[in-house]
Amino acid sequence: MPKKLGNRTRGFAFAEFVTAREAGNAMETLKDTHLLGRRLVLDYAQTDANDAEKEIERMTKKAGAQSEMVELHRLREKSKAKVVLDESGAVDEMMD
Repeated sequence: MPKKLGNRTRGFAFAEFVTAREAGNAMETLKDTHLLGRRLVLDYAQTDANDAEKEIERMTKKAGAQSEMVELHRLREKSKAKVVLDESGAVDEMMD
């Protein structure tokens, strides 16, 4: 599930199935399901198989980048020490 900066979900997820029959069974089973007070909205992907692979790769990279930003945000909030970098990017001094 893709996440926002505050580690909350973005409200959607993706599921990949090996066969169309598995996907159809999942759609039928979950069609009237509620999760956390909301009704699940299920839909098939609209792109063909070649484009779907590229789209999944793109979204995986984006989710990874978002995860890194979330982790960096957490570290910044928790850290009381400040680091001063010099022009080359090396640590110049640390302050509390």
